[in-house]
Amino acid sequence: MKMKLCLPTLSMIILTLTLLFACSESNDTSTLAENTIKVENIKQLADDNKTFGWNLFNAELDQQRDKNVIISPLSAQIALYMATNGAKGTTQNEMLEMLQCKDCDIKSINEKTKDLVQYLTLYSGHPTLSIANGFFYDDKRLKTLNPIFVNDLADYECVFEKSNFSDEDALLKLINDWVKIKTKNKIDKILTEIKDQDIAFLINALYFKADWSIGFNENLTQQREFKTSKGENKLVTYMGDFRAVPLFLDKNTKVADIPFRDSTYSLTLISLENDLEALTAKTYQDLLSKVIYKNTVLNFPKINGEYENDIINSLQKLGMKKAFDSGSADFSNIGTANNRIFINQIKHKVVLEADEKGIEGAAVTSIGVGITEAPPSITFDKPFYIVLRHIDTNTILFLGKINDPSL
Repeated sequence: MKMKLCLPTLSMIILTLTLLFACSESNDTSTLAENTIKVENIKQLADDNKTFGWNLFNAELDQQRDKNVIISPLSAQIALYMATNGAKGTTQNEMLEMLQCKDCDIKSINEKTKDLVQYLTLYSGHPTLSIANGFFYDDKRLKTLNPIFVNDLADYECVFEKSNFSDEDALLKLINDWVKIKTKNKIDKILTEIKDQDIAFLINALYFKADWSIGFNENLTQQREFKTSKGENKLVTYMGDFRAVPLFLDKNTKVADIPFRDSTYSLTLISLENDLEALTAKTYQDLLSKVIYKNTVLNFPKINGEYENDIINSLQKLGMKKAFDSGSADFSNIGTANNRIFINQIKHKVVLEADEKGIEGAAVTSIGVGITEAPPSITFDKPFYIVLRHIDTNTILFLGKINDPSL
């Protein structure tokens, strides 16, 4: 029997966050150099993000059927790419295949990820999006740190912090304070203990904030019933308004794609009458291709969600197995320790809030003029999916299902 507790391990932490969708000032891009990044050069990475994101989301949803599940595919993708730089052989191959990039060159992925992050954060208009990466390690437990690994993570602007892992209180404060700062005080803790076998933590923090293109009228906010996944009727707070948004409606499906200011990001709401089969990257893309701008009376619950889980089980189901095996994992590209390095935890935490606040965009109020039929009314009053995406690249920042808004 293998005694895992005596082996040094690499603890991987993925931390994701989005803040309140509320008023904020635009990113100041006046001092930026001209954008030379071409969408077609990062499109494959964005497509991989979409497929991996839906796979991970459905694996998590299978374990949490009646709970609200919200993940950040982008945060998970970036953190796992960084970890893949430390892997070799079958361990690395499994990770790349699970990330939808079989036989890809990891150094090419690093360069394209750098371009994708730059495109999303600096050249995508109004929303505030910040991404931070950190590698916290103990040089007494991680005997040598491979300089090639450090150099490869330069594309992620990853900071390396040497710490004494034997001083648990000081290390917890260091890491949790870093998390708190990078998430603008929305998440103040990701770690609660340090184990003897922990030698390093690789952390990604993602923060997003945006205004709706048109704010929702607070006078129209009201209490109304929502039928949960358990079949219970609960009173929850809805926001609503009359507006033109991209819609698709038939007897089985409701889709509303609500833009944020500058229309570079949007929040897609999807409700299915028959919710027995899981949505996939393909079915999601098919639904998006059907939306067209229409006037509508739109109502959906306020979102105040939080999700936290160790996602190792889901990643194992998706084919990433060697990385978690203390006897066969190969992370020798990171460096050396007393024994074999492997991953023993991947914590994923998301906070997502949406309300009526925002700066109204004049361009949107005139859309839909001239329709010849009464506008439909669309109300999301049963479990629905949410997808927060970058429109140009279709990169998914957040992906979730709201089974019960009252939770």
